[in-house]
Amino acid sequence: MIRRCIVACVAIAALSASVAHAQDLASGILKYFPGKWQAKAADGTNLFTVEWKVVANGKAIAGPATSASGTTGFAVAGWEPKEKTWVHVLFDSSGMHARLEVTKFADNTYSGPVYFVDADGNAASGECRNKIIDQDHFEITQVLNGKTEVQQWYRVKD
Repeated sequence: MIRRCIVACVAIAALSASVAHAQDLASGILKYFPGKWQAKAADGTNLFTVEWKVVANGKAIAGPATSASGTTGFAVAGWEPKEKTWVHVLFDSSGMHARLEVTKFADNTYSGPVYFVDADGNAASGECRNKIIDQDHFEITQVLNGKTEVQQWYRVKD
């Protein structure tokens, strides 16, 4: 559960390769993410789907998520201009919540710290990296409590 929730939280950090400066991060996210995405584990198992929409007069994105087990959640994210950070917050129906602060931008990789609390109140933190493969595919590598996991994200084409 921790891995799936962090993946959902971290997903927002992935951007197109054209984002060259921190100031362009919000614009890049708002262009890259609208639509439905499917997250898969390294073995190809479906983890969940999320559907992002631009909200708040074009200043943020938000969307519902559904895990393969049926847990539902919702996330909202936006730009924090003073800190030059993209902040993403996720809550799900189990009571889990997470926060990602995208703070590093280099090449096709975007990263930052993740703070996570599971449904039982157990806290964890870690670092996540997102690498853009193309407009319809990105890869997330996360390190949480010393364990590394890689997930693949694909745009769902209806």
